[in-house]
Amino acid sequence: GVVSVAGNVIPGVMRDLLAAARSADLLRAQQLTHALMPLFDALRREPNPIPIKAALAIVGIAGATPRLPLMTARDATRKALKVALTLTRELTFHGT
Repeated sequence: GVVSVAGNVIPGVMRDLLAAARSADLLRAQQLTHALMPLFDALRREPNPIPIKAALAIVGIAGATPRLPLMTARDATRKALKVALTLTRELTFHGT
């Protein structure tokens, strides 16, 4: 198993990554990991859970304003998340 922050916003892709690793399809696991690095990097831009809350808001799962004492993500973090999530959506639709 794994504890994954990213799994909250991209559960299907993370499931595919773990399945590839478990089945020893290391090439597929490496490809997915490489493709997910922009998202992993964006999720580390600020202390958790600020970036994951922003990511969930971007995809429409959560509201845009977290409750106190959390702050909203910085503009640069939200921009990086939007770019990364767009790339991740392409994984979902194209099976990369």
